[in-house]
Formats: sequence, C-alpha cells, structure tokens
Amino acid sequence: MRLSCLNKINLLIKIFIILALFVSFSLYSNFFTCFDIFHAFFACPVALSESNLPQISNTTIKKRKRLTKAEQEAIKPSQEQIDILVGAFLGDAYSRKYAKSKNSHVRFDQSTIHKEYLYYLFSLLKDLCGMAQPRETSWFNKSTKTSHNSYYFVTYSLPCLNKFHDLFYVNGKKVVPINIADYLNPRALAILLQDDPHWSKREKTVIISTNAFTLQDCTRLCDALLSELNLIAKPNITHKLKMVAKLML
Repeated sequence: MRLSCLNKINLLIKIFIILALFVSFSLYSNFFTCFDIFHAFFACPVALSESNLPQISNTTIKKRKRLTKAEQEAIKPSQEQIDILVGAFLGDAYSRKYAKSKNSHVRFDQSTIHKEYLYYLFSLLKDLCGMAQPRETSWFNKSTKTSHNSYYFVTYSLPCLNKFHDLFYVNGKKVVPINIADYLNPRALAILLQDDPHWSKREKTVIISTNAFTLQDCTRLCDALLSELNLIAKPNITHKLKMVAKLML
C-alpha cells in the first residue's frame, strides 16, 4: 500500500514537471520538442537531469531572447574577445550598423571545410551572440557557376561593438586602423592567420591575404607586425595587396 502511494506521488510530480515544460517551451510552436521530453521522462525511471534532456536543434530555438537596452549596455567583451575581434576584422569578419540602429553587429563566415574553426570562434564569442549556434547557408557563384555551402554566426547589435566598427570602417569601407599597433598581439595575429593563410614552399614564407585593403593599409599593418611582434612583412608585388611575412630571428 505504501509503495502504491509513493508511485502516485511520483506520478503527480512528473505530471507537474511536464505541465511546466509545456508552458516553458510554448505548446504550439514547440510541440514535438515537448513530446520528446515527455517521452524521455516516462521511458526512463531515473530523474530528469540536464544530461537526460534531448538535444534541442537550432531549428527549434533560433535565437536567444531579445536584449533590453540595459542588457545591451551591460555586455563588455573580455580581452580575449577583443583580440579575436581585431584579428577577425583584419581577416574575413565584417561589421554593419543599420540606419535605424545605433549599435553595430559583426558577422563571421567560413566555408564548410572550416566548420570546426567557426564553431570554435563561436564558443569564445557566444555571450556576444544572438544565435544558439552557427547556421549553414548556401550561395551561388555567378562567375564560376558553382554552388557553395558555408557556416556563419552573427553577434548581437551592441554598443560595445561600435568601437570596432568605427575603428575598422571609414565611409563604409574596411580599413586598417591608424593605431592598429595598439591592438595587435599574438592572439590577434593567430586569428588573422586562420582566415586565409598560404604557405609558400618556394619562398618559405607565410602569405597573408589582405586583398580588401589598400597599399597604404598593408604598409601600416606591416609596420605594426614589425614593431609589436618582431615580424618582417612587406606587400607582395606579384599579388599586389597580399603580404609575405617572415619571422625575424
């Protein structure tokens, strides 16, 4: 008799938790997710824990909550995140500030073969992001008439990111900041080298693709590499705005 009472109490507790889960996940839009949790709960006699929860896919939860103005202003990047942002801006990352928005956001893209690297970046910057995880996208190259898949993630539009937008953009065009030497360090360079590097066996040098920058920008970056990291670099005449860097021993 006592066992029967305990079973009833346990059942009532389970029903109460299930009802709470249905309210939390929204009955209509997330019905199948709730059904999975319901099934996992009653299929196993052990208590429901974080490790028992079924994986909720990115199609179910597409973004985190919308931040209030106070929450936006409270977010500040760590020094590690600042270094990552600097290196990424020197590489493929880009920033936008829409006309109706006072704040900037940053987008990161990588091809499918570099998916793991993009997920690594996301793991370091996820508290700045409005996405649960990176997303896959497809695009068509008209010049080569080929289709490509890639992954991307976008940060929140935040006041703290305005500084980087203003540093790296002049009249809507990406530039190398005049004071780039103040921000360049080994971690920032490591992120830049991950974006689009090339090792020349013949010259035994690392070629950093900086095609988006002017010759003046490239020269400024070369000067910063020398002064801050003791690296010799020069614009590559053959590839115009590419840079060849050699370690100064």
